[in-house]
Amino acid sequence: MSTDSLYCFENESAEDVSQKMGSWWVRRLAVVEQDKRLIGMVSLADLTALNAEPKPIRMLLRRYKAARPARQTRRACRKAAAA
Repeated sequence: MSTDSLYCFENESAEDVSQKMGSWWVRRLAVVEQDKRLIGMVSLADLTALNAEPKPIRMLLRRYKAARPARQTRRACRKAAAA
């Protein structure tokens, strides 16, 4: 197991990230901000969906954040079930 974490920055292009993944032989990479705080993950399937257009990875992450349904807390679910 590797001791170093592999990651890409949110403003890197999909082409650069796919080259990194190929050279490191990985299928997924952590996406971090400039201060190295984790903001998401990107996979080979995500890059394939982009068709390797020269867009930054953060565009892909925004798409997933917008597509995710809003999660309710357990308390809100209990209140809805009780009503």
